[in-house]
Amino acid sequence: MKTLFNNHTGIQNFMLGMIRIKTFFLGLIIFFIFVCFQSLIGEFILLPHKSELQKLIFFAEDGTLILDKYFAKSMEIVIPFSGYIFIGSVFLTFLIVYVFIRLRKKSVLPSFNLHMPKKQTILLYLHHLIILSLSIACIELYFPGLLEEPFSEMAYRSAHSKSIFFIAVVLFAPFFEEFVFRGLMFDGLKEKFGVFAAIIIPALLFALAHWGQYGFWICFLAVLPMGILFGYARLKSNTLTLPIALHLINNLTGCLLFEFY
Repeated sequence: MKTLFNNHTGIQNFMLGMIRIKTFFLGLIIFFIFVCFQSLIGEFILLPHKSELQKLIFFAEDGTLILDKYFAKSMEIVIPFSGYIFIGSVFLTFLIVYVFIRLRKKSVLPSFNLHMPKKQTILLYLHHLIILSLSIACIELYFPGLLEEPFSEMAYRSAHSKSIFFIAVVLFAPFFEEFVFRGLMFDGLKEKFGVFAAIIIPALLFALAHWGQYGFWICFLAVLPMGILFGYARLKSNTLTLPIALHLINNLTGCLLFEFY
């Protein structure tokens, strides 16, 4: 009987572990769907300009396909609508998630886990965010150009609607990204592989997700440490509220710098 009970407990633990891994992969799938929607909406915006863009595709004398001007013009057309693209992609992604939940009768609500953390915890991690931001500013001061990144400022300055861009970056991005990286992925990894994996792996994926936008050095020296900080905030506060708030403050600061600096 004792052996049967131990076997039953082992099976239960195995099944719980598999469920948690599925939660991690659900986070990956949701983010992949989001990226696909971003690409689709971007292509939809480019449709009226296809004939113009086709003229920018050249072949070199050795037969190499040259797409530099094509991509540059495509970005010039799409970037002003980046806020709309982000918000639309989030809405469509959550629509897919909602349909999945309804069909499979699954719940992702535990991964939201929103409540107000203790005041001391909020102040502590706000302090950490300020220190990290100042450290990143010092790196830029001593190594000019290393963390230079024109995309975000260009997107803000050329935005079709700064209000929409602001809403996308300051509200939608923190909520969606923290739900995926510090919500589903964190929950899926913590109990199965421990705290270290739950913090580091989502932080690495968070940095990788921003690589195309920021490049290696910004992702390695700024985005990755931010992801680790948000992960620790999630761990210590036991809620997504704190990492969402820290993420929001960071993005808000960036937008305000673009506006007034």
